Amino acid sequence: MGKKKGGKKEAKKEAGPTGDVPDRETEFEMLMTSKNLELAEMKTRAEKLADAIKDLRGTNGNLGETLVGVKKDSADILAHLERDMLEKRGTVAQLTSTVEELSVDLDNTRNRIAELESEQKARGAEFAAANRSIEEKHQLETMVQELRHTISNQNKTIQSNDMQISSLEQQLKSINRTHDDLKLKLSRFSTDHQVADHRWTFKQASQRLKSPNEEDETNIPLVRCRNLLVMVGRSVILFGGTTKEGKLCSNDTFVLNTETNEWERYAGTGDVPCPRGGMAVVMNNKRRLVVFGGRCGRGNPLLNDVFLLNPDNMKWVQLKLVGSDLPDPVEKATLCMSGDNVLLLGGDTTVSHSLTGLTASIPHHGWQLRMEGSGNNECSWTKVNFTGPVPQRCNASMTESPDGRYIYVFGGSDMKGEGTNDIFILNVDRSEWSIPEMVLGMKPPAREGHTAAMVGRFLIVSGGWNEHGRLFDTHVLDTESMVWEALGVTQSGGGALDVDRARVNVFSDCGRRIFVLGSTLGQMIDELVLVDIHIPEEAFQQNVFVRKEMIQVEAMQDEADMREIKLAWRPPANSKARVSVYKVMMSLAGSSMVKEMYRGTDDSCRITGAKASRSYQFRVKGEYSDGSYIWSDICEIYMRQAGTEVVIPKQTISLRGRATRPATQIRGAPIPVKPPAPLSGGPVPQRLGLPGTVGYAASMTKAPEQDYR
Repeated sequence: MGKKKGGKKEAKKEAGPTGDVPDRETEFEMLMTSKNLELAEMKTRAEKLADAIKDLRGTNGNLGETLVGVKKDSADILAHLERDMLEKRGTVAQLTSTVEELSVDLDNTRNRIAELESEQKARGAEFAAANRSIEEKHQLETMVQELRHTISNQNKTIQSNDMQISSLEQQLKSINRTHDDLKLKLSRFSTDHQVADHRWTFKQASQRLKSPNEEDETNIPLVRCRNLLVMVGRSVILFGGTTKEGKLCSNDTFVLNTETNEWERYAGTGDVPCPRGGMAVVMNNKRRLVVFGGRCGRGNPLLNDVFLLNPDNMKWVQLKLVGSDLPDPVEKATLCMSGDNVLLLGGDTTVSHSLTGLTASIPHHGWQLRMEGSGNNECSWTKVNFTGPVPQRCNASMTESPDGRYIYVFGGSDMKGEGTNDIFILNVDRSEWSIPEMVLGMKPPAREGHTAAMVGRFLIVSGGWNEHGRLFDTHVLDTESMVWEALGVTQSGGGALDVDRARVNVFSDCGRRIFVLGSTLGQMIDELVLVDIHIPEEAFQQNVFVRKEMIQVEAMQDEADMREIKLAWRPPANSKARVSVYKVMMSLAGSSMVKEMYRGTDDSCRITGAKASRSYQFRVKGEYSDGSYIWSDICEIYMRQAGTEVVIPKQTISLRGRATRPATQIRGAPIPVKPPAPLSGGPVPQRLGLPGTVGYAASMTKAPEQDYR
């Protein structure tokens, strides 16, 4: 093939110009040589290719065999792949479900990430604020260090100032004590009062109460009410009660030494009573305090237990009951000694006032407590059924007369919770109560929770409270003439004595000295007002019922006008010139209302408008120019109807109380009687025809002396 291409080139060259033929041949030869070389190379290649084809054919046979094996393997692989594909599809389905779940989780995660990013921003703001706070803290710490240094210097100055202040406070306390003492001394005063024709002196002085250790004020009792307060020797004993808020005070006992004016607090030993208020107390003849009943808190039941307190060692003993008789649980009752026994009267047995309001349930009878002589701290109660008008009172005073024959009950609140100012007298021998008639003078205001004491024949009443608040006045009743007199009003030396509903008064020295406890700040009982009552000895020696020292009174019914009463009186001969004015007091028999009917210098008067079938009582008072006075006995007259005559057996109308009046007989025909002797210096008065009976158209001065008891 190479030769043919060379021949054509050579032919083309020969066709050219004739001058180029040698060159063309040369070129042709060179070309042939080149082609021959190429042909040789190609043969060599062809041989190699033949060998390669041969080798390929052998390889192809091997490959055919291999291909058959591969096809078989491919079929196996394809089957395996199909199985794998099915498995993969199941896996893909699971993965798809998982992807969906993960997508939901991813959305939730993205939302949570958004929330966390929001929180992170907030935390970042907080962190920034915290960083600012830390910076401020560092600044403050620096300032604190500076302040500490400044404070350290100032503390040294303060310590020095504290020492000076402490010294000044001690000086101020000393000055305040001196000021209080001077103020209390300046509050002393003395007044005179006319009582039963004698001048009584009413002296008052205030003192400060303290604790033995002035740094410890727990020895000074808090202001309280419904408490026990008793004078024993030179000491005042205070126990129980409630605070102004109504909480029970502790059952510790406080003792005031009236010589040192120091309070002492005792926890007590033995059978110490539970905290209580409204209990009754009296000191028996063996110098033991008898404490009965009370209320152990507002919502708790009433009590009826009995305790004895030995004031010498502050030991309590609860008495054991002998027998089955026992008073009902009660508060606000009153105890009084009657001989060697203790008399219990009144009090409120209402368990809860939430159902009854202020209405009190007060027993109509009394009880007598008797100490058994076995020495085993035993006692027994006996019910006492009284006759007469029994006083049903709460927080009243009950006082025994010096001879033990009479017991006087004054004041207290009634079943409606209202204070009273009436007086009842118990005849101990007959267990009979009576109300004295024609009680004259300036009656004390109604009260309860007061203190009373007998000094001879005089009943002295002090303190108490009523609906208007605390009372600090003192009054005296002459139990023979039944005339009240006001002695004075206790005044504070700078403290607030108006302690709400508290027992703050107590008597000592047989009733001639009154201790009034008060509070300077209304918190602790730290003030004592001491009231001395000086009674002249002549007041005890004089017998009011010496007839020559009394005004004699006569009363008669006018026969011309049956509604008119004629009164005539005559003072003692040695007192007539001294009398500057007369007063005639009248009341209906059995009534406590007394009315002034006449005032003047005459020795007689006429009372008009009297009603038939009624008894009228009269007493005449003669006042002297120096303020003293003299009284008459009670003169009583029964106003009869025209044409009748009254016949009444002899009796005595005692100033201590009316005896039970026998039945009155009214007859149609008058009974002639001998008239009594006329008053000297005057005409014979017209009498009612009664046979000289006491209090009926005749002077009571004819009554025997013993009938006035």
